[in-house]
Amino acid sequence: MGRIKVLDPETVNRVAAGEVVQRPASVVKELVENAFDAGAATVKVALSGKELESVTVSDNGCGIAGEDVPLAFERHATSKISSGADLERIETLGFRGEALPSIAAVSRMTLKTKVKGALAGTLLEIDGGKVVKFEATGAPSGTTITVRDLFYNTPARRKFLSSWKTENTAVTDTAVRLALGRPDVSLSLSYGEREVFRTTGAGLLSAINTIYGETVAGALVPVSAETEGMRLEGFVGRPALSRTTRRSQTLLVNSRYVKHAGLNTAVYLAYGTLLPTGKHPFFVLHLTVDPGVVDVNVHPQKSAVRFSREREVADFIRGAVKSALFGRTGLIPGARSNPVRMPVQQRSLPEWSDVLRRLGGREDPAGAGWQPAQGETAAGAATEGVLAKEERALYGERFPALSYLGFIRPTYLLAAGPEGLYIVDQHAAHERVLFEKYASALARGGITSQMLVEPVVLDTVSVELRAVAEEIERYGFMVEPFGEGTGLLRAIPAGSDLDGALLLLADLTACLAAGDPLDHERSALASMACHNAVKAGESMAAAAVTALFDRLAACKEPLTCPHGRPTVICLSREELERRFGRR
Repeated sequence: MGRIKVLDPETVNRVAAGEVVQRPASVVKELVENAFDAGAATVKVALSGKELESVTVSDNGCGIAGEDVPLAFERHATSKISSGADLERIETLGFRGEALPSIAAVSRMTLKTKVKGALAGTLLEIDGGKVVKFEATGAPSGTTITVRDLFYNTPARRKFLSSWKTENTAVTDTAVRLALGRPDVSLSLSYGEREVFRTTGAGLLSAINTIYGETVAGALVPVSAETEGMRLEGFVGRPALSRTTRRSQTLLVNSRYVKHAGLNTAVYLAYGTLLPTGKHPFFVLHLTVDPGVVDVNVHPQKSAVRFSREREVADFIRGAVKSALFGRTGLIPGARSNPVRMPVQQRSLPEWSDVLRRLGGREDPAGAGWQPAQGETAAGAATEGVLAKEERALYGERFPALSYLGFIRPTYLLAAGPEGLYIVDQHAAHERVLFEKYASALARGGITSQMLVEPVVLDTVSVELRAVAEEIERYGFMVEPFGEGTGLLRAIPAGSDLDGALLLLADLTACLAAGDPLDHERSALASMACHNAVKAGESMAAAAVTALFDRLAACKEPLTCPHGRPTVICLSREELERRFGRR
């Protein structure tokens, strides 16, 4: 290694520019955020050339005074903070004073600006960080900045840019996030003569409608919640709007788009099993917090934040989104509006031995109706069948009263309801009922077992099964060692048949032996529900179907099975009338 030396200013500027300006999208982000901070009501982003030869951002904000223009291109020169204490309460999108000098260091830049009421504006031209022109000029109020030949003097940086199609996509994504972050500002994006979008500044739903279209805007659920020091506003997509990528997810903290794994996870947890496996929710959420509890100064591009009470923030977001999704939103696919209220209460279920047993109870020989299964207390059954008061307020108003009509093989139950024809997947519906029954039992200590008259010898006990032998007892199984590499199965979950229980045992073992404890518990319960649910092709008596509908209505999340598939869809009266030519 050589001797330590201080780098020259030009090299310092190029190094610093690399932290802030990584691609054309970075230029758009920094310049538009400056326009927002300048109080602009209208911002225009225009790009030209097949390889983004120039980027122009113009606004009608406050402008820059002529004497301050050269200072704006000095490193760490800013009007947005005055001292280190201000870093504790950042209320603007920019604050470091690095954007303009960083961009100017690796491009050819032209700036025109005028303060409202001034007689003349100011023109400044910079080439690779060096001022080549500075003079008075005519200009409208506000600021217009054109950046040309980005990275022309750092060819290595330019070489490592992605394809120009990819760079164009990154610019569009950035502009979209900026528009959604400030829906009160009209923001437009154009490539050459083609305008990509122009928001109206009339609010978030209007911006979403402009960017994503009416179909998406019509499939959204509004979110609005507030607690001490925090407010969440925005929209989340109904399950039918789920996507195969995370590209349509926007989380904003104090109007700043951020990437935060913990808060994104909170949104996913709020959806629970409403999301099919491998699908991702659509959401645009604005989180407003006291600037003192969030640190936005942890990343050169200000794309990451840190909270002093992150767990509290995540719990707030999860609760707010869950309340929106499971409130009065009518999430049944095909349903047009919010279904009528289905009262949630304990019901007497008719006799039907097989499915009734798998629903979690037993027949009462005296005909007294629903009885707890062996090993369950009456209080436990009531806990499962009747939601707590606060849960009723959250969950009890979005499953319709259904009247059974008939069966379409292999697995579909037809029912009449408040909005038209409802089609219920009997296996998915029963899975949901069993999943919540098992989850409730597990929370109370364990799933009820039934002892086998004769133990079953397990010829091969896997290493995985030996590792989870104690835990698996909570799921209703009892396995004892029986010689080297073998075991005795003495008990299985109540309501299971032996052949199915043996298959379930292998599946449960795999679930419990891998992954995060919360994940494997959910997977294990879903597996149990799937194994024990009524199968496709099995015919159900009308009384049993009615019982299934009642039990499904009492579930916390009745609209999907544990794997995220719908339990019920609706063909509305309007759709039926259209299909039959009556509209």
